Amino acid sequence: MATTQHNQISIEKYRDKAAGYDASAEFTMPLRRRTIALLQLQAGQTVLDVGAGTGLSYALLRQGVGEQGRVLAFEQSPDMFALAQQRVQSEGWANVWHANAPAETVQLPALA
Repeated sequence: MATTQHNQISIEKYRDKAAGYDASAEFTMPLRRRTIALLQLQAGQTVLDVGAGTGLSYALLRQGVGEQGRVLAFEQSPDMFALAQQRVQSEGWANVWHANAPAETVQLPALA
């Protein structure tokens, strides 16, 4: 099966899950927090969130890199990305760059 077909299957699966994803992920939040803590992020760093979903990790990642750092993220599901976009806009996070694109084609911004 071609990569594009795999991507489309994933997009379809997450279409129905997007609206309830954050609530369903509450059970795994302790694991998410521990995993991000293990990154030992420092102020001013740049961190990459691959398959960012609804942006549920953005706040934790931002805590690690601070206002001077950057969170770069991408998500291929349009439905999940729309929720991440709403999160970034409602929080006013200027240091979160994210794109709705699969890993195979995402164009990350240049690092300063």
